[in-house]
Amino acid sequence: VDAAVAAGQPIVPTGTTLTLLARADRPWDSQGARIIAKAFSPEELPKIAEGPGRIRIAVEVPHEAATRAIRDLATLAHHLAERAGGWVHNPSSDALYTPDVLAARLPKLAQGDIFELIVIHQVVGDGELSLLDTMGLSQLGVPELLVRDVPPGVADHFGNLLNLTATTLVAAGDVTNPGILVVDVSQLSAERRAEWWADALAGATGRFTWRARWSVPEHGADDPGVDAPLSIELDVDDPSLDRGPAMLAALDAFAGAAEDTPVIRSADDPELAAAAQRARTELARMLPPLAKGVTPGASLSIKASFTSADERVEWMWVDVLSARGTRFDGVLANEPSFVTQYKIGQRVQVDLADVADYVAIDLAGDRTGGYSIPILKRGSPQ
Repeated sequence: VDAAVAAGQPIVPTGTTLTLLARADRPWDSQGARIIAKAFSPEELPKIAEGPGRIRIAVEVPHEAATRAIRDLATLAHHLAERAGGWVHNPSSDALYTPDVLAARLPKLAQGDIFELIVIHQVVGDGELSLLDTMGLSQLGVPELLVRDVPPGVADHFGNLLNLTATTLVAAGDVTNPGILVVDVSQLSAERRAEWWADALAGATGRFTWRARWSVPEHGADDPGVDAPLSIELDVDDPSLDRGPAMLAALDAFAGAAEDTPVIRSADDPELAAAAQRARTELARMLPPLAKGVTPGASLSIKASFTSADERVEWMWVDVLSARGTRFDGVLANEPSFVTQYKIGQRVQVDLADVADYVAIDLAGDRTGGYSIPILKRGSPQ
């Protein structure tokens, strides 16, 4: 604070109201922050939980001044935390920072970089598709965003898209047209634009159209006398397809798609047969816990056979949601070449006997399976 004042830099924009409220008798009580604090060292956690209290800093500003106010508040919070040997908690995004981590983000905050202000929250479990929503947009005076029924294999891609959507909404201050929100990469900052195109695949358009409608959160909608905050619920703007296939088709058009040419090997190839048997044996041991769904934060994909109307067999990957007995429930992750009764993104069920491989990634990022992949990469004349 002293340095900012000496340099003539305002802590908050002129004409606004700043509130500092000391609550030394109030312990740390954010369950979400405690979960996020798992990234901190064991030595720091007790200090965070047992700290003497908090200083809450709040400011009300016009929408157009929100980004600058957040920059100033972050500077103030960093100064106080550094002086007191404490931490900084953003209640809007529930993010928890050490002073050093926050200091590294201050330059981006000064530029109004939305990526540094919000958190993409993923709700998974119970063998169902994911729900993605933002945490932190409310501090900028715009509604939070949410997307339902996201296939697990593309949750990260839709999380990145949600970041871009948030940036678009904050910059424009409103939807593109009534009920429509268009994300256009060409409208991003030069730095973000270059980052996005560096990762884009062949055929990418850099343009995504959402259908947008108001949504009332379930946790407050029925409480009498409580104004539940409205969110903007997003859906793909393609009524011609079922939701799952439409979401993946729109994502491929936006970010491009890798070539998905099937590799053909003889049905009685001994190497592939051995790899398939090993995969099924290991998958059988994984089945009981999968009744409750894939562990949130982990992933499981299986390669299974699908038969066309003319009895041809095509092997495709399925992102698993759960399993019952020996039957897997998941989302088709490949676009079929000739099994045309299926579509990428479609919900499918597969029996263990029809599985030839799997790839599992646990919470630590360790990978198992994939036994057929090196065999197929070597190629075959058949």
